[in-house]
Amino acid sequence: MEMDLSKVGRVIGRTARVLGNALDRGFAEKGYPTTKEQLLVLFALTHSDGMNQQELAHKIFLNKASITNLLDKLERDALVRREGDPRDRRNKRVVLTPAGRDRQAELALVIEQTLSGATRGIPPDELALALRVLDKIAANTSPDFEGTGCL
Repeated sequence: MEMDLSKVGRVIGRTARVLGNALDRGFAEKGYPTTKEQLLVLFALTHSDGMNQQELAHKIFLNKASITNLLDKLERDALVRREGDPRDRRNKRVVLTPAGRDRQAELALVIEQTLSGATRGIPPDELALALRVLDKIAANTSPDFEGTGCL
């Protein structure tokens, strides 16, 4: 039996949209007007605080202009701060502020609740298989993909 590969893309895309919408609703209910890109920055910095803008853009798959605009907004909201790099004055290191750390922790709770509901009734072995398959698809699509938990 041959697989309709277009269905793979449709299911991944639909699942991403539905899950993204559920997260947006959860964030809005808690009063956090956070975009998915802002979320990626906060979580990336939680795991690797002090990356320069280029490293951060690479890690979350954004271009230079997009990361600059995104960081401008997060800096205006006092969630991140750009600091000079003592090793290279041309670079700016991006660090979470205490408010940024608090926001990330609050968002993590919303994410945990949303994912708990989304995965309800799915056995752990099936979730593990789904993650492995999605990781393989991402790795085949992007040479820079680092696998599950890359943030």
